[in-house]
Amino acid sequence: MNARERILAIVLLTAILLGGGGLLGKVFLLDPLNDRSERIKYMQKQIGELKERRQQVLEDRAKLERWKQLSLPADANLARREYQKLISEMLRQSGFVEGASTVLAPKEANTKSSPTLPGRKEPIYTRLEFTVRGQAELASIAGFLNRFYQTPLLHEIKTINIQRPQTVTQAQRPNDLDVNLTIEALIIAGVDNRPQLLPNISKRVLLVDAVAAMQGGMAGLGMAGWAAGPAGPLGPEVLAEPSREYDAIASKNVFFGRRPVTPKVNVDVREFVYLTDITRTDLKLEAWLYDRYNGIKKRLRASAGFSDLKIKDSQGEMLIDGVVVRIDERDVIFRVGKKYYSLHVGQNLASALEKPLKEEQIKSLGLAAKKP
Repeated sequence: MNARERILAIVLLTAILLGGGGLLGKVFLLDPLNDRSERIKYMQKQIGELKERRQQVLEDRAKLERWKQLSLPADANLARREYQKLISEMLRQSGFVEGASTVLAPKEANTKSSPTLPGRKEPIYTRLEFTVRGQAELASIAGFLNRFYQTPLLHEIKTINIQRPQTVTQAQRPNDLDVNLTIEALIIAGVDNRPQLLPNISKRVLLVDAVAAMQGGMAGLGMAGWAAGPAGPLGPEVLAEPSREYDAIASKNVFFGRRPVTPKVNVDVREFVYLTDITRTDLKLEAWLYDRYNGIKKRLRASAGFSDLKIKDSQGEMLIDGVVVRIDERDVIFRVGKKYYSLHVGQNLASALEKPLKEEQIKSLGLAAKKP
């Protein structure tokens, strides 16, 4: 072997050694490192997904607890019977025609389409579907919607059908409409089997406050949390989101159109404005006025945003500019200027304004008389 052949052999051997070393390095060093890096990335992704899933579970658990507070009672028969009474009373308070309005309760609860808990056959919720048929003016329908969505229960109106009557009877009012509703209410799995329909203070809240008081701690924190919760008196007043002003529906009557404006001479609109009813909602009292002259219903509360008592005359000029200061079970106390008045259920404004309250009556109500 000459020198040239030896050099070629050395170069070839060196190339073989380098190639083999590189191959061995890739197989035994680089490939394991790459596999380890991929496994680390995969595990980090899995950890991220588990964290997101955990956060979602916590959020869903909070929603479930809120839903339990707003759920119907666990006893389906009790829930069906009491909810039917509640909707019937709402229809009556809203001004639906008595005798022409019915609430049909479901014969049995619906659990077929309800999702189930993981690893369990029990459905997450049970549906109760109610059918409502009635006759009412558009203002009364708007009043019902207000009452419905201010009631702290897990329910919703699935369908609503409003139309002019096909046949008109002698007992029917000229602006009455036929109304058909489908309402769905839910019973959440695991809810307390309370004896009444509307949610009340949880037994656990009472127990926590009792234990805190016996140990010398601060009592009332649990009650405060309940009061500010979804079923408490300080919680959200309207379940529909965003909040809606259903009274505006009556001002745009697409079924009968706007009433023709016919100026009338010497018409005292106050004689046509009656206090129709006073109801209690979430420990709050609210009153309803019905303006028979203009066909408008108005809700009143002794709180900002609902306390204005403004009545216009037949020409659209301001006739009364008052404010509600108090609502009792049968009376609305309001102030016009510096005088106080009392309006009873079934009474009109004209007769109420004839007798301002005396100073001793004002003091007995805990109100301060306005100085002249």
